[in-house]
Amino acid sequence: LSLDRKYFKCSSGFPAWQLYLFMFQFLLVYFYGGISKMINPDWLNLVSTKVFIENFLVKNSITLSDTLQYYLAGPMAWGGFFFDLLVPFLILWKRSRSVGLILVIIFNIINLIFFNIGTFPIAMIAGLILFMNSNSLIGWLKIIPVFKLSALDLKSDSGSRVKHGFITAFLSCFIVSQLLF
Repeated sequence: LSLDRKYFKCSSGFPAWQLYLFMFQFLLVYFYGGISKMINPDWLNLVSTKVFIENFLVKNSITLSDTLQYYLAGPMAWGGFFFDLLVPFLILWKRSRSVGLILVIIFNIINLIFFNIGTFPIAMIAGLILFMNSNSLIGWLKIIPVFKLSALDLKSDSGSRVKHGFITAFLSCFIVSQLLF
């Protein structure tokens, strides 16, 4: 697909650390979301969730009793909290990855419907491609007639190593800064 690969015989793979860096950033968003909900007293006291539910109900002209809103807010708030903290581990563990991916899709569709937070849920669903096995991804894309993937190699070059100390130091500083700030 690219000219440099066609004319200069460049490798079609890429270093695995680049993929892992994107995966790290993707999962960090969820984990920090859980920490944020833990620190924010309004979230676990259901204040924020009740406001979101009330706004959704008013916007869509739906009426629910206060008791029902309360019982809806509890599972949404605590479920979102536990989801954010646990989903990175579900996705990283190969045995539970498919469950984690399905939960991320459901969670983000609910966020898209209930909480008016823009394109973030769509971007997070699209980011799931980082965690898919390249062979199964190719199988899914072959169903769509636009994609002709017979000659395309989507496998990462997992054998490549970062050879320069400068790059390793830079990436280490980047990851630490992402964790701290």
